[in-house]
Amino acid sequence: MFPGLCQLFALLLLNAILTGCSPSADVFPIPTQTYTLPAQHKLVILLDQASLELIGHNGPDLSFAGSGSEPNVKITLVTLEGEPSTQLQLGRTTATGPVDVVLQLRIPNGTQIELFLKKGAVYGHDIEGQLDIQTISASIRIENFSGNLRAESRRGMVQVSDSQGEIHTLAEADDIILSNLSGNITGANIMGNINLSGMITDGDSAHLETDHGAVNINLDPGSEAHIRITSAGGRIVCTLPGMSGMFASCEGMLGSGTGILNIRTVSGAIRIDQTP
Repeated sequence: MFPGLCQLFALLLLNAILTGCSPSADVFPIPTQTYTLPAQHKLVILLDQASLELIGHNGPDLSFAGSGSEPNVKITLVTLEGEPSTQLQLGRTTATGPVDVVLQLRIPNGTQIELFLKKGAVYGHDIEGQLDIQTISASIRIENFSGNLRAESRRGMVQVSDSQGEIHTLAEADDIILSNLSGNITGANIMGNINLSGMITDGDSAHLETDHGAVNINLDPGSEAHIRITSAGGRIVCTLPGMSGMFASCEGMLGSGTGILNIRTVSGAIRIDQTP
């Protein structure tokens, strides 16, 4: 069993409890498999219901192990003709309904990854490269990422921490939580909140936007940013030194103002603070 797989079993159990479903009495192992991805191939992961852990590593091979809620669950890799991509998908020989799988994948750094998941949870860490995650009812948590990230969930929480690069997040009905990020950061939400904490300084930009959720910002000391806040109908609490404005907008600079922080809501409240 891969290190950390126990945490994924716990995650699957918790997900079953929260959704009011009883987990299967039996857990059937999915044997460890190792593949060498063709050079420059994109990895496409297509799963209906799963708890996934993605781990970046510096070796050349893709490997995975896990378990399923039914016997004879198989994970297959298919090289698509006519395009440089390899598709990972679930195959099974006996199933009467949705199959829960718990998988830990170790992926070579630098791989371009596209993940499509309907239900479950995604936890990715220590990854370098390009990662595009789209889910329907699955939460997303990313830590220690470097590169180009797009994380989108319609009905799940999106969390990104201790990461750098192009970081783009999108949610519709749950929160976006961002902490200790650097680079070009965007967060867009409809009903959920956006929370951002950490430092914004030279070369960083953060653009956050919600319709009906609130935006809460807690900046570290030493942040240097030009800040612009607007809301069509939400309450703005803007008390930082160097900030001015009233009613629908607030604007100003922290330090030299070399970074950028733009916040906009339709009806959501906005609050910005700085850690003493």
